[in-house]
Order: sequence, then structure tokens, then C-alpha cells
Amino acid sequence: MNMQGKRGPIDVLVMVMLGVLACVLARSPWPPAALVLVASIVSFVCYGYDKSQARQGGRRVPEATLHVLALIGGWPGAWFGQRAFRHKTVKTRFRLVFALAALTHLALLGWWSLPDAAIQSLR
Repeated sequence: MNMQGKRGPIDVLVMVMLGVLACVLARSPWPPAALVLVASIVSFVCYGYDKSQARQGGRRVPEATLHVLALIGGWPGAWFGQRAFRHKTVKTRFRLVFALAALTHLALLGWWSLPDAAIQSLR
């Protein structure tokens, strides 16, 4: 599993988002952290499976499925899967949608973890 190589702007953004995620989850109750962990493991496995199927000419995991997994919290595992399996790292449109899904997840998680008083002040 070689995770070295050229890092683009999306990779740098994901690394920053991983730091933000760690900070948010450190202050959150366990359900969001459990969801991120489980979704990340599933995402990582899906990327490995999809890469294997791509090599063998078999049935692939739909890109929409990979994006939904990222959106529900599996984006850290998806990013590690992309790097580990060298899969879905060239397609610019896919990577942009992936980054948008990850940012959306972080924004929703951040909003969800705000104290009630902070949410009331936004209204």
C-alpha cells in the first residue's frame, strides 16, 4: 500500500478537513464518531473492491454509491482508499464531487455539534 506520491490541492484540502473532523469529533458524543468510523471502513473496502473489479473487468461500484458513502461520513476512509489503491485519483470531476461531499458532511456535522444556544443566536 503506497500512499506516497504527488499531492494536489484536493489532497491538501482533505488533510486540513481531517484535522477539523478530529477536532469536531473530539467534542461530539459517540454516535457521529461511530458513524464516521463505520462509513470510513465501508468506503475504504468499497474502493479496494472497485479497484479489483476494474482490473478484472467485473461489475463496479457506482460512483454515486462512493459519493453517498463520503457524504454520510465515510470520506476519510474513501480518501485513504483512493491513495492506498491508486483509484479514482485522476478523474477531476469525481474528485471535485468527492471534495464537495466531504465539505458538506463537515458542515452538517459542525452545525449538528453546535450548542443549542449558538443555533438559537443564528435565527
